Amino acid sequence: TAADWARNWNHEEVAQFIESYGSQRANQVDDVILEQQSEQLNNESKELLSLYHKTFDDDKVDLALIFNLLKYICGSDTSGAVLVFLPGYDDIITLKDQLSSSKEFGNTRMFHICCLHSAMQPSEQKKAFRKMSEGTRKIILSTNIAETSVTIDDVVYVIDSAKVKEKSFDALSSVSALETVWISKASAVQRHGRAGRCSPGVCYHLCSRVRYDSLQDFQIPELLRFPLQELCLHTKLLAGPTTSIADFLSRAPEPPPYLVLRNAVETLKAMDALDQWEDLTDLGRLLAELPVEPRLGKMILFSIVLKCLDPVVVLACAMAYKDPFILPIDSADKHSLAQLKKRLVGQSYSDQLVVLKIFRGWQKAHGDGWDKNYCKKNFLSPGTMEMMAGMRSLILGQLKTMGFVRQRGSSDMRDLNTNSGNWAIVKAALCAGLYPNLVYVDRKANKLATKKEKKIRLHHSTTLFTTAESKKSLAKSHAAAIEKLPAEWLFYEEMSRAAYFVHVKSCSLVSPLTVALFSGPCLSSDKIDARPEATHGNRAVTYEGVLSESSDSESESPGNEESVKNTVLMKIHDFVQFNEKPELVLLVQYLRHKLQALVVRRLKSPSRPLSQVDETVLRTIVNVLTIQEEAL
Repeated sequence: TAADWARNWNHEEVAQFIESYGSQRANQVDDVILEQQSEQLNNESKELLSLYHKTFDDDKVDLALIFNLLKYICGSDTSGAVLVFLPGYDDIITLKDQLSSSKEFGNTRMFHICCLHSAMQPSEQKKAFRKMSEGTRKIILSTNIAETSVTIDDVVYVIDSAKVKEKSFDALSSVSALETVWISKASAVQRHGRAGRCSPGVCYHLCSRVRYDSLQDFQIPELLRFPLQELCLHTKLLAGPTTSIADFLSRAPEPPPYLVLRNAVETLKAMDALDQWEDLTDLGRLLAELPVEPRLGKMILFSIVLKCLDPVVVLACAMAYKDPFILPIDSADKHSLAQLKKRLVGQSYSDQLVVLKIFRGWQKAHGDGWDKNYCKKNFLSPGTMEMMAGMRSLILGQLKTMGFVRQRGSSDMRDLNTNSGNWAIVKAALCAGLYPNLVYVDRKANKLATKKEKKIRLHHSTTLFTTAESKKSLAKSHAAAIEKLPAEWLFYEEMSRAAYFVHVKSCSLVSPLTVALFSGPCLSSDKIDARPEATHGNRAVTYEGVLSESSDSESESPGNEESVKNTVLMKIHDFVQFNEKPELVLLVQYLRHKLQALVVRRLKSPSRPLSQVDETVLRTIVNVLTIQEEAL
């Protein structure tokens, strides 16, 4: 194999990469190959299955087959509800529309079609549990939420698509994907058990016998398909100083892939949680104490330094749990939700602002006692809002225990929210935590890009992308949205792959100065590379500052640097770089080092009030970021 060949040439790391990548895709075997190699099927069955696979993409769900199977079931004399297992929301809505508009199932007196999905309104989900009057058959379209979470007594028939939406993470590209995959045998047994809970029932599994036999016994554990920054951080607390994170986790019954571990460790190093020897930094120890993943913990700690704590904690709770908005079923409700988000976002170009405003409104409604009506009116999940409020209290309580939040005086809630009304400062804290989740606007090509990905699109759910008139194609609408962006940088919460494109979700437009100050390693002693453009002949301009408790010395002053008229290329970290005048580059570097010193002192002594110098640095940062935001 390729891995063996790599080992023969002493490339052990390459071999581990190959094996790790292969293990993540071990179950992706084509049905045609399985069936042709099978000895269970006769030649006629193989030919029929081969013809079927030539007419349908096996990666999708055959909704036409399910429709015809429903006609067959409903044509029988046996009464009882039908439960249809589908992978996700899109399949549910598509099949619901097909059934409702058909002459066979369009009669609402004979058929009651309802949906089950964790992100739908509770009132819609309750319809699945209602008893039907005689002569009316209930058809329930559900995700895997109905496997174990709920029991519907009157279900007699189950149609199992044998597919499920499963989230995975590609450590090579740092892109997540929500893919439709085959279920496990354990899930198939659970789905079979939903049929006839209180009377005899029938379950139809929509896969061949050969495919069923090849299914994995159990679903792949999250440890093997999710990013592991939080796990690696806590692993370092348990492992000895001489034991690496990879060595420690290799002792697990099912150790995570090498690719995922490597990605997690490199990400923790980029956010200053680990040093180059994989030892915990001061920031890493603090992040391990917070009840959220490291990137969210970092943005919370930076919000303390920038005095915009509460909005960042609220947004961290939303990112840690899930989107508070439910998924409407009707087209009119979808349009109403889009208009609501458009009103909330205004001209801010920020999805995070929508979440913050909707939570603030819910808090007021909750205090006045009409939070349920508020949720219904604004398409919110009441359970998600309650969970966010509970998580907010938990995080604030932990910050008090750690000494960052005090009852009164300096570092009380009022002091730590001095800049909470300044959206530019809130975005700066978010940018610090979400790095390296940045994309830039390539104005020449009019597209979004990163160092690794060149085909990036805004997700349809983001407020930055408003679908243009119907005459325009999706590609043209997206190009128009990119062209209208007033700045070149965006940070995002999640990047996911769909077909040939990568989409970014939950985005915010951010000023170049915010990126220059808050991206890259923000706490380690760094060297920002500033060199002349190749088209100019002037010498390179570099400026280095050593980060320590005494880093506010006169030696940091850029005043002694020789002024150079031509522009230079300032490289912060990875692909983050700017082409600016030398004097501006030196000022940015100077302010960045001042910020680093402020953050270090604040994290080391959380209860100590800011000095006059620190207050001056903070006011300067607030002022320049505010001016930049107004210029967008």
